[in-house]
Amino acid sequence: MESELIEKFLFLEKEDEDVALVTVTQTIGSTPRNPGAKMIVLRDGQVYGTIGGGCGEAEAKKEALYVLDIKASKKYQLDMTSDATAGEGMICGGKMEVFVDFLSCGDNDSRQVFLAYHASLKRKENPPSGNNNEY
Repeated sequence: MESELIEKFLFLEKEDEDVALVTVTQTIGSTPRNPGAKMIVLRDGQVYGTIGGGCGEAEAKKEALYVLDIKASKKYQLDMTSDATAGEGMICGGKMEVFVDFLSCGDNDSRQVFLAYHASLKRKENPPSGNNNEY
């Protein structure tokens, strides 16, 4: 899955299209994905990869579209612990800290971030998985 994201980014770079890279950075409690899960969101709303699906991913997509509008990265917390989330189909009951990175495909620094990430995948240097107890 991760290699597919890299390939998609490199393709989009040739198209000179900006993307938002959504990464789960920390988790507390039960969450659909572990830290390191990623997805790419395009301006037209297309999504590649997943951070868990459902309402949580829909909220992350909304934040990613906002990041693309303002052309600036941001961090936020997705809270799946409230009673309201149970009615929305979110049964995990935990929290995820998510970083949404604005990447301009025409920008060399953004390209270097993705190339370094791709190289780390080839070396099997994946981010740690599992839950953290605090942010």
